[in-house]
Amino acid sequence: MDILQVTSGSSSKQPKLLSCVKNCIHDKHCSLRTEEAYVYWIRWHIRFHGLRLPP
Repeated sequence: MDILQVTSGSSSKQPKLLSCVKNCIHDKHCSLRTEEAYVYWIRWHIRFHGLRLPP
């Protein structure tokens, strides 16, 4: 299971977390470099916390 994928109890697939973030940043007309920085720090945060969801 991909940790960066948001899933629900149903069988339908939801978009991955980073895809949602990228789409949101793109919709706000931010630069590509801003998008790269946000994605980097989100991935770093997830890995730092041991691929666990917060309590």
